[in-house]
Amino acid sequence: MEIVTAASLFATGAGAWLGDKLLGPSFQALGEHFRAYAGKRLTAIFSRAEEVVDRSKVEALPAGFALQFLQKASFSEDDATITDMWAGLLADAAEGVSSRHSIFIDVLSQIGPNEAKFLDQIFDAERHYPLVENMPADIRPTLFEAARRSINWSEFKSKAEAEAAADHLINFQFGWPAVVRFVETYWESGVPSGKVEWVRRARPFDDSFVVDALSRQKLIDYFEIDFSPGWASPRMDGYFMTLLGVEFVRSCRRVGASK
Repeated sequence: MEIVTAASLFATGAGAWLGDKLLGPSFQALGEHFRAYAGKRLTAIFSRAEEVVDRSKVEALPAGFALQFLQKASFSEDDATITDMWAGLLADAAEGVSSRHSIFIDVLSQIGPNEAKFLDQIFDAERHYPLVENMPADIRPTLFEAARRSINWSEFKSKAEAEAAADHLINFQFGWPAVVRFVETYWESGVPSGKVEWVRRARPFDDSFVVDALSRQKLIDYFEIDFSPGWASPRMDGYFMTLLGVEFVRSCRRVGASK
């Protein structure tokens, strides 16, 4: 009778070391169940995770968690970004499993490449987010105050000044993972015959399904900031990453990214 080992799950040998460390203690009880989900997807995910995990911190996974991970990960899309996210989540759990990892398995199993790219757009791994390290209790007022303080709210005396303000706000960085979708403001000359001109900036968001999917998962949320009534009355809206979304992305860190 063939003995089922962790190494037998990885036909190419890639990821076998990490697999043995994480799954080995559970094989006596669940080895056959593990093998039912073995395949190229698991080999790719474990291989990528093995590249980034801190080997000195690897701990065996609880059997139930390990089976949950293998079941969901084995059916994931064969996409490099999705593979990296599963590998990141596995590497994070390998250094200490918590209840959030079980939650993130379910969330990640419902995300495809387009959703992952949208999250990347909001959460730029190269950018520093000071608020993430000191998470506010309520995000929306924090976003409002950050935007309010960023502009010299003196009268816009020319269209060029109004355009500069709109360009500033459409690209504004809140110190929190967020992306502005639309900005609108106006200017007027201040003389009796002067006319009001509106300045608008917009960033296209074509895939409403992606936005809806991530919103249902509570990973992103919509915000709207309106500075009216007031001179030029700027308003803006967009999407920000929720507290859950931030923790999810940090746990599913990309291969090569710092934790």
